[in-house]
Amino acid sequence: MIPCHDSPEWTTRSFFGDEPLEYCHTYIHRLQGVLGMHRSAFYELNIVVEGSAAHYVKQARFDAPLGSIFLVPPGIPHGYVSEGGAGIFHALIHPDFFMRYEAELRSLSGYTLLFEVDPYLRNESQIALPIHLTEETYGIISPILQALIHHEREQGGDREMLKNTGLLYLICQLSSLASSLRILDKPRDEPYALQIARSMEYIRMNVNRRLTVAALARQACMARSTYERHFARIAGCSPIKFLMRCRMANARRLLCYTAMPITGVALECGFYDASHFIHAFSQLEGCTPSDYRALNYHKAPYSVCSICG
Repeated sequence: MIPCHDSPEWTTRSFFGDEPLEYCHTYIHRLQGVLGMHRSAFYELNIVVEGSAAHYVKQARFDAPLGSIFLVPPGIPHGYVSEGGAGIFHALIHPDFFMRYEAELRSLSGYTLLFEVDPYLRNESQIALPIHLTEETYGIISPILQALIHHEREQGGDREMLKNTGLLYLICQLSSLASSLRILDKPRDEPYALQIARSMEYIRMNVNRRLTVAALARQACMARSTYERHFARIAGCSPIKFLMRCRMANARRLLCYTAMPITGVALECGFYDASHFIHAFSQLEGCTPSDYRALNYHKAPYSVCSICG
């Protein structure tokens, strides 16, 4: 475990101002030694572009060799160590970015795997999908990183829009890479990690459907008992509990950012009816959907919608 950062709580106010569309900041962090444990109120998209480092999430250590790609959601304690030195591209992303471009982002193949499932596994199960840039794919990504850093230094009214479109393009490319099996090698210690991660991705993207464990096992091309055993070990919970967690994340989003009636929210999140939804939501969130909406409507940061929240 590494020590805490001198400023362990990184707030949006410290990194983002009140400029319209100010949703991201990018830079190369030259790391030599230790960057202490800290939590951010925003998302951190990281790519190791020079050297190598170790990334710590809570109590777990993850190797971050050259080309590593990983996202840290808000509120997750993490830090870095590099004995030989590393260059890490950081994109600090305001939660409002994901709210504004939600439809575009969720349409990307591989987005859910890279931006939700992999962070969930790192945070909850101390397992990471080995998602890396190859020399060929880095050649595609490098000009985008350079353009983002260039726009960061610019002045003028178009600056934030250029940064946002550049970040969208970067996420599009990274999501496309994450959806490609050739960069997702099976971890030796967890040979079923990719299969289960793909199943978790499928669950997250289909929470409005009536999913059963038997159907999920078939979708993963595994026997039901084998599927349940590996899912519990890798995801840290049963498929049904993970499905419920995904449904609650969707419900929080709809309650906070739409005026959809409670019955509509229930059906959109895969519940049989409003009473079933109200009972499940109250048990897990500690208040009714209506009370939650009254407290958080257009107030809660978009990070409450994350399955890592």
